[in-house]
Amino acid sequence: MDTKCRLCFTELEDTFHVEEMMFGIKESFEYSICKNCKSLSLDKIPDNISKYYPENYYSFAEQSSNKLINWVSKKKCANDLGNTSFIGKIIRLIAGRNSNLYAIGLCKPDKDKTSILDVGCGEGYLLDKLDVQGFNSISGIDPYIFEDIHKPNYKIYKKSIEDLVEEKLKFDIIILSHVFEHLEHPKTSLENILKLLNPKGYLILRTPMSMCFAFNKYGKNWFQIDAPRHILIPSFPGLKNICESMGYDLKYYFFDSDSKQFLISENYKKGIPLISQKLNFIKTRFYPKAIYFGLKAHKLNTKNLGDQSTIVFQKK
Repeated sequence: MDTKCRLCFTELEDTFHVEEMMFGIKESFEYSICKNCKSLSLDKIPDNISKYYPENYYSFAEQSSNKLINWVSKKKCANDLGNTSFIGKIIRLIAGRNSNLYAIGLCKPDKDKTSILDVGCGEGYLLDKLDVQGFNSISGIDPYIFEDIHKPNYKIYKKSIEDLVEEKLKFDIIILSHVFEHLEHPKTSLENILKLLNPKGYLILRTPMSMCFAFNKYGKNWFQIDAPRHILIPSFPGLKNICESMGYDLKYYFFDSDSKQFLISENYKKGIPLISQKLNFIKTRFYPKAIYFGLKAHKLNTKNLGDQSTIVFQKK
């Protein structure tokens, strides 16, 4: 059992129990709050952690064969990257913004020259979008895919961050979207990513944040704890301080929580697992309750109290 914070290695306090609720296993796990940075740490990683990542854990979105849907998606993604258009703005108002693409756009990439690595990319949902936008130097890694994936314009490798360090590869932008919270040794991973970045390269992290309204309101029922898959849920100050002490500069950040922090957590309070909630795009954006919670989430984001954030660091 770990007695120190997985981020800053300070003593832990305020231990509480959280049940596995995504699949309704309801097995209990202990989490503790860091005295110093207020991050949440899983006290003991299960020996059989793979048990909690069944085949239906990952939901991969494939490219649609519908030409209209693909055209709409292309316009929206271009707008998210910063290539704004009237149509793109309208679509974004309806469908929302892709935080990863927006963060990449903030880095002012060159589609022909900027090398982008997506860590923990699954089958390449984000990379497919970058491919459609004309990015020529993109790749991904995921140690949990069955085998390497070879797509027409890019590849996904069954590798870890450590594997790439050994190969002495370099990248201009490295993305970890909802991956950081799953890492057993987050600080070591940040150190290794620094080795992979070119001078002035960017690290984009999208992760839940512990010091948020939803955790204060729902406690053990806050759905982003996601026991036991989320090993560390950092606080924004804690993550910022650690990264800056290691050689990163904070360049941009924005909180991007949505209605799900309320919709799912409310159901967890009632004992309803995520797999039984049958939420979809329409239910989480356009139902009356979703609209209300969406507006509340937007207000919390403006106060840096949303339950997740996208952060862009630059290598010093």
